[in-house]
Amino acid sequence: VCTNPIFSVFFLISIFINSSILFIIFNVDFIGIILLLVYVGAIAVLFLFIIMMINMKKIENNSNTYLLISITIFFFFFFILFFFFLIFI
Repeated sequence: VCTNPIFSVFFLISIFINSSILFIIFNVDFIGIILLLVYVGAIAVLFLFIIMMINMKKIENNSNTYLLISITIFFFFFFILFFFFLIFI
């Protein structure tokens, strides 16, 4: 988990770029370029600008409640998918 919000926006930009590259590899060039222009060019830069303007510092989180909730949700969906495949396959 990244505690610096600026690094989080940089990782979000890298995810947008990677998904755009995947669209371009699958010969859907228009969607890939639009994804780059709209999401990386406008939305992610806007997020970065807003975070830098409000001067957010590091997020201090010492509890593991989010980790426990996410693990519980993961196992719940995993067992649902597992039993679904057992029933129908």
